[in-house]
Amino acid sequence: MSSYVIDINNEKQRSLILNICFQILSFPYQEETESLLLGFFEFSSHDDVTKLLQKVFGENGIIIMCHVTKANSKMEFYVNYDKTLLERIMPIIKDWYKPFVNELQNQHNVKVKEWKENYDIDHSEDILRNRIIDNINDLLPGFNYFVDFKWSYNDDNNNNYSDCENEIGDLIFRSDYGGIYLVVETKWLNNNHGDKAKKARIDGINDVKERTLKYKELAKKRFNDIVIGISYTNEKGKDPIHFVDITDEKIFNAIKAHKNKKIKKNESSLDPGLMGFMAGTTITAAGIAGIGILLRK
Repeated sequence: MSSYVIDINNEKQRSLILNICFQILSFPYQEETESLLLGFFEFSSHDDVTKLLQKVFGENGIIIMCHVTKANSKMEFYVNYDKTLLERIMPIIKDWYKPFVNELQNQHNVKVKEWKENYDIDHSEDILRNRIIDNINDLLPGFNYFVDFKWSYNDDNNNNYSDCENEIGDLIFRSDYGGIYLVVETKWLNNNHGDKAKKARIDGINDVKERTLKYKELAKKRFNDIVIGISYTNEKGKDPIHFVDITDEKIFNAIKAHKNKKIKKNESSLDPGLMGFMAGTTITAAGIAGIGILLRK
């Protein structure tokens, strides 16, 4: 009897694995440990799905339980949820999303070129936006793919929507961790001293927070997908990035942590002599010279 082969290029397997992961990400972040219903999914064989779940999730310390329902013969899935779950599913999402990464990179290259040809170098908020795009690996680690700028909810259809939904958002990025979307709204703040400047700064911060929440929800409607929302400002002495809620922050940080772990692992695997050469090159240069429940596609 042949053994069950697990393959990320098997569309049926990939669909099940990613949909389970996305369902986990869709839960509001919580500290408690409990069993949560993920939903009902179809799969040809209970034995095969058990082997798949054990290999993919079990070996990462994640317990996914399933049983066939009597009502409709679909499989019902549960997960043992705890506060470390987000971090533990990130390598799974990363691996099983690999078949789509080349498409993300191609779209990114096109959009960056379009941005560079059209942004206003004298506009303060375009300067902020360009800073993000130019430093995407440092500022938004794990969300390396530029999707759109000056976007609206109805970009991809001919439907009529309210005036609110026709307004223009700032930036959208996407992650190779499952294709999760990240909406960024920017605001250039008045950092001068005085009561007027302080009030203008507070009003600006509140405004960009409201816009971020609004465009996060519109992006969820447009893409029918998981979306994280952040605002980005030039507030003096403060972190420029602010999240819509704690769930967004936890997902972002889980992706960032896994991304950084992979970078450190890759660096530690380099030849020591090569590392010494690279370090020497850096010193020399310094001497001379004196910052997103459907299958993603």
